[in-house]
Amino acid sequence: MSEHDGTGRDLITRNRLTAAAVAAAPLCMVWLAIFLTHRIPWRVHYDQSLYHEPAIRTFLDQWPSVNLYDYLSATTPGYHLILAAVGAVFGDSTTIMRITSGVIAVALVGLCGAAMSSRVKPVVAGVLTWPLACSIYVVQSGVYLLPDNLGWLGVCAMVVMALRTNPGFLCIAFMGFWLMFVVMARQLHAWTFGLVLVAAWLSNVDSKEMYIGPALVGGMHRKVKTLAVAIVTVLPALLLLYGFVRMWDGPVPPRFGLQYSGGFNAASTAFLLSLIAVIGVFQLPVFLPTLVSLWRTSKRSIFVSAFSGMAAAAITPTMYDYPAGRRSGLWNIAAKLPNIGHSSVLILALSTLGAIVFLALMKPLRARDRIVMCATFAGFCIASAAGVELWQRYTEPFILMFIALLVCMNIQREASQVGGSRTVLSLIGSIVLAAGFCGLNMTAPFGSNSVQVGEPAPPPKSADDTSPIPAPVDVVPPPPPHGILPWVK
Repeated sequence: MSEHDGTGRDLITRNRLTAAAVAAAPLCMVWLAIFLTHRIPWRVHYDQSLYHEPAIRTFLDQWPSVNLYDYLSATTPGYHLILAAVGAVFGDSTTIMRITSGVIAVALVGLCGAAMSSRVKPVVAGVLTWPLACSIYVVQSGVYLLPDNLGWLGVCAMVVMALRTNPGFLCIAFMGFWLMFVVMARQLHAWTFGLVLVAAWLSNVDSKEMYIGPALVGGMHRKVKTLAVAIVTVLPALLLLYGFVRMWDGPVPPRFGLQYSGGFNAASTAFLLSLIAVIGVFQLPVFLPTLVSLWRTSKRSIFVSAFSGMAAAAITPTMYDYPAGRRSGLWNIAAKLPNIGHSSVLILALSTLGAIVFLALMKPLRARDRIVMCATFAGFCIASAAGVELWQRYTEPFILMFIALLVCMNIQREASQVGGSRTVLSLIGSIVLAAGFCGLNMTAPFGSNSVQVGEPAPPPKSADDTSPIPAPVDVVPPPPPHGILPWVK
């Protein structure tokens, strides 16, 4: 090993640590400020007090032989098991649990920033991550006991690994191993198994290749071998998921079966494109030159994208609908605006604009990056459609992460061509969006729908509740006996 090699690795490590620290800085400040208020928004209080904290404490009481048959969360139990393990070692204080939740949030944004530091300067990578770090859904999941960030951490790592240049067999094998973590964190994110297959198929693609065709069909012998490795390595994670489904007789623990059964949201693509439009506006300086160039040379591609986005919002219901799971965030704004048939005017317009923004951000990318990012978006669209609830808190962090990565790759391409003149404006957009999110975070604990931390849990929904979404109910069948593999019948 040469001295030069060691110096290079040290520089890469410093860049990653710098980017991670910059990315996590605003999250840490907002986390501490909210923590010290000793207040909690009502929605978070409901979820934490009735579901996630009791689930953690139940596992802690059963530790180490926990029963995974029917606990108080609709997600797979990774988050609750981690916090129970921390409680078993450091004590069952809610404060310790909340600090652990904060560490998971820091790991999420730190990983996103560190990953981008290989493409742009560390400070640029960190600042591009600020909107994700300051998102109310990321912050609340970090300050309180909510499992969302652990799932996003798993997804972020899968996307980052899929974007690696020329991943070898070991990298593909690790992606398959990491997929088990993703499945344990949130079963919905099992869609990322597709990224393992895509990364394997593209493992021999030149990182400078611009054309899709050669990337997809070149070097078939290497592609087939790597794909075989990928298929083998994802099998344990898929078997793990099958084990949970078999144990629960469905995709969620039995008490949530009625609440989450039969759900389907075909509006997922339109809603995700709408979020791309809203968040993408803050990165207008990055993709506007590409859009102008496309208008001059390929108007058809713009019209096709616009029509696709409009069609996604027109062919399926996209108006506000509480029972159908279309509520919160943009859906609440759509409820105040008119509809055309079963389509919201707001979602129609934003989905159309979002498809154009998507095109403009994708166009400058190298072939491999473009394929991976398209596969990432398609996979998440399909997974989101499979759920009954298309809430903004289940989608916004993904879009913030997705756009940050796309903008990073666009800045990298621009810097190699014209010197990076648009980077400063891009960073200003990220700072403005992050500042807006910080404002939302700081007002939430003091709103009319917030309470003091430690107040008694709100009353749960009863089994005969008449609200559109059925309440979780206790199950009649007794849980199976404890065991190392409790899902095996």
